[in-house]
Amino acid sequence: MQFKILEQNIKQFVQLKNSKNILLVRHGQTLGNYSGTLTGWTDTKLTLKGRQQSHQLFQSFHSNISNFTSINSSDLSRAIDTCQIALGFFDKKNITQDKLLRELNFGKEEGIHFDSLSEQRKQLVNNIDFKAIEGESWHDARKRAIQFFQKLPLGNHLVFTHGGLMCSLTWYIGIQDAYPNCSAIAIELDNENSEPKKIIFDWKFPKIEEDL
Repeated sequence: MQFKILEQNIKQFVQLKNSKNILLVRHGQTLGNYSGTLTGWTDTKLTLKGRQQSHQLFQSFHSNISNFTSINSSDLSRAIDTCQIALGFFDKKNITQDKLLRELNFGKEEGIHFDSLSEQRKQLVNNIDFKAIEGESWHDARKRAIQFFQKLPLGNHLVFTHGGLMCSLTWYIGIQDAYPNCSAIAIELDNENSEPKKIIFDWKFPKIEEDL
């Protein structure tokens, strides 16, 4: 049922006219997600569950793949692999890969278990004003993502990326919650500066079998 809802949302999304819109999809579960580490720019791989999640997205995307203006991905393998699997092992040559779409660079905190952080640091990580030690702030990540969006023409673009980056883009337009693996959110961008303007739809990957 939930995947049918996503399919219908995508069908409506690709028909939008005279605007610049992005459909952001978070990658599937990774080894880093499973172990609870801050992975950031570390090139962690999808777990078997992550690959299965990505494959489940295919039923929602397959009939609309050719209707997207462009297909894009972070250059990290977890995003690229999710993209390829979700689109039916789509040819990499047709995917624009860009490091501007990467997760936050956690600097010295890359690879650290989240649970090993102090309570104060945990709260900071989940705040829009967080800045990693010798790494990026959420504002930095948001700025470089918008830099990528500015290169896109008007149209309806598909982007496979990372949960933290997605939150940095939605924070000021109404959504502050983290998105589960393989969840999606569609955003209308400002035609002039490519800043996020409003949410078109958001969809969270089902947690339990009954939701499928």
